Amino acid sequence: MSTQKDSLHLHKVTSKEDVEAFERIWSSVWMEQGYADSQNIEERKEHYRRYNSGSVDFLVKDGSVTLGTMRIIRNINGLPVLDDFEITSRPWGKKEIVEVTLFTVSKEFRGAMALPLMREMYSYVHFVERAAGTVAAADRRLKVLLKRFFLVESIGKEKMYEGSLTYPLYIDFERGAESLQQNNPELLKYFTK
Repeated sequence: MSTQKDSLHLHKVTSKEDVEAFERIWSSVWMEQGYADSQNIEERKEHYRRYNSGSVDFLVKDGSVTLGTMRIIRNINGLPVLDDFEITSRPWGKKEIVEVTLFTVSKEFRGAMALPLMREMYSYVHFVERAAGTVAAADRRLKVLLKRFFLVESIGKEKMYEGSLTYPLYIDFERGAESLQQNNPELLKYFTK
């Protein structure tokens, strides 16, 4: 799943070294962003360990350089967004969904990576997991970024969560692809080739 214009790709976490790098990177980004601090980082790690059995973890890489992390949680033992927020809308109905979480990029690599990173996330969730969409807990910045590329719906009330005002969202890949086909077919082609 790497893009043709660059070597950005998702490296599946399999080794002990990968596991350690994954946790080190996401927790350091969270601390730098203010989502966690030295007082509560272990509690945050424990929260996400509850979902390990249904998760697929990735290191986001550009060639051999690790840029960040991403976790896909399959809806086996619940999903953090559905468990931790008051959900008022379930637009996916009975369709299979996943959650994208621990989606981090180290500070020195932010910016130009947005589009290829969104493509990698879309490719994995839609084509490998075959999910209709994904739920996500997003702060304002991530919500704005996601809306640039996808059909994003609020599925509950925002709240202070993990250090910031956070919105529970559903990213509808099926309807989103239809919308892109009509409004931005070049972007859809980029996401699907």
